[in-house]
Amino acid sequence: MTEERAAVLAAVAARIDALATDGSARVAVDGVTAAGKSTFADELVEYVRRPVVRASVDDFHRPSGERYARGHGPESYYHDAFDFGSLRSLLLGPLAPTDAALVVDGVFLLRPELAGLWDLSVFLAVDRTIALERAIARDAARLGGEGPARLRYASRYVPGETLYLETATPESRADVVIENTDPDRPRLLT
Repeated sequence: MTEERAAVLAAVAARIDALATDGSARVAVDGVTAAGKSTFADELVEYVRRPVVRASVDDFHRPSGERYARGHGPESYYHDAFDFGSLRSLLLGPLAPTDAALVVDGVFLLRPELAGLWDLSVFLAVDRTIALERAIARDAARLGGEGPARLRYASRYVPGETLYLETATPESRADVVIENTDPDRPRLLT
């Protein structure tokens, strides 16, 4: 790990540790697909000095029939892919950690209906072209090859995330914005 990355992780962890230590802290790590959210969140927990529970919005996918009820387009991805009601229950319900930081990574975490749930929110900003190439390389085998992966990203994921970026403006909502196009050299923007 580079010194730059370690410094950014330590700075964000210090923000988490500064939150009330007598209870839980809910932390969102948001960004577009392949921005590095899961990796960042996994590494972040190593720097936090309090107990941490890790979760991902990917643990809250709706069943296929619900995810694609409106089709396979961007609106369906943005509105139907994840069960945010169950996520809200995890964050606020009886199973929510009461003495630990809960660090959740995933897309769409700073959408308006989740506003006010996070004690600290992080947005990983990336060059979307580079993130797209990372995503295709990562997902090509799972999606049937490079061609089908490109088609899926072009028709569903990229426009769905563009809808999110334009309507929810997550970068402006985040407490911390990190430029993460080069994960070895992330930069704190705010």
